[in-house]
Amino acid sequence: DGPGSSLVSLHEVTERLAAMLEVECTSTFKYCPKDSPRGHLSSTTHVAVVLGKRLIRDQVTKEFARRITTLVKQIKVGQLKPDVVCFTGGRSEENASTSQAAAGYMFFRSLCEQAEVDLDGIQFMLEEISLNSRASLANVLHSLKSLLGTQSVNRCHFTFVSSDYHLFRLQEVHRLNPRLSLLHPLEVVAATWHYLFTFYPFCVSDDPKTAFLGRVVVLLNELAIVMVDINGVIDGVSFFNRENLTRLRHTQAKLAEMYRLIHSPGGIKTSGEQKGFRTDMRIYSEKIEVAISSLREVNSLIAPLAESGPQPSREDIEKARSLLERVLLRLRRHLDPDSPVVWTEWQPLIEEVIHYQSPEEELETVLKAEATIIAPPQMREFGRAKRPTLRRRRTSTSEYKTKRRSVKTDNQG
Repeated sequence: DGPGSSLVSLHEVTERLAAMLEVECTSTFKYCPKDSPRGHLSSTTHVAVVLGKRLIRDQVTKEFARRITTLVKQIKVGQLKPDVVCFTGGRSEENASTSQAAAGYMFFRSLCEQAEVDLDGIQFMLEEISLNSRASLANVLHSLKSLLGTQSVNRCHFTFVSSDYHLFRLQEVHRLNPRLSLLHPLEVVAATWHYLFTFYPFCVSDDPKTAFLGRVVVLLNELAIVMVDINGVIDGVSFFNRENLTRLRHTQAKLAEMYRLIHSPGGIKTSGEQKGFRTDMRIYSEKIEVAISSLREVNSLIAPLAESGPQPSREDIEKARSLLERVLLRLRRHLDPDSPVVWTEWQPLIEEVIHYQSPEEELETVLKAEATIIAPPQMREFGRAKRPTLRRRRTSTSEYKTKRRSVKTDNQG
């Protein structure tokens, strides 16, 4: 359905994440009419945008590699046929020697080369200036206008490739504050879009520590949505949304629950089992405890924004933003379980791409295998050969009576 079964609208992803994290405030999510999996059918140019991820020591990480691998697989089986592929993201550090966009592009090229994926007819674009996704997309649109012409951009269809939690944040911001959204420039030019989401693997890791840290990272996604709302208030372009105050409080409560998990003997539930932590978690405990305290203060500072009474001063709102920025920065830096892709992980990625099948191809393979198992040897070799029939000779009445007498004689004997 659509270009591929993995191209799912964000309202479905939202429901899955809400169920996993029990985020009640996301249950009010509304379907965005521009979230159009079939929008590419009426467009003249299909643009795939790979959203960057922070590099570690100038290397592509496992999460970033997963985004790129997902795109390569879709191109390989023809489920996605982009005319242009854009990689976004500037330099993660001041002293970094490469940008996220350049590192992602090189990784993409290498993977396609090893897996023999045909890239003929695809143009590439690197946006290496900004680390901000909204600014990056604005730069991409500017470059597309130069490449295709100003009037052609409104005939573009965009496919955003990223982790599921990241795309959820993108859509939630657009729903709550369209003018502050990354997608707002697309609405201005009347373009369409949909999402190719990549499953975030760390939340369901068998390792208790990795699963714990992955779930904290997903929770931080909620705080980033609140941050956009606070920025809008400070810049004077939007009002604070009451839903985001609920989101802030709920996230604070979930972090407090994660803090208690660290100190519980049962540990965390992974793969359906309760597992205790095998490593010392005290360093994470301290950082989460500080974050909870900061969020409590942020809540007290911005709570009046959602009320009809006296409003907080600009200084209080900026202080709340500063506290929230610090929480996001510290926890992302120290709790993100992501790590660079090492050489031993290259071959499994290549094999994954080589053996990847579209849902239709996979179904056809399964049906053929089942037909081979069910069909008898004669049918497999010679087609529908007639099964031999066994005919029973009828027993005459005299023979039947003779048999009955012999049975009675034996029983009496």
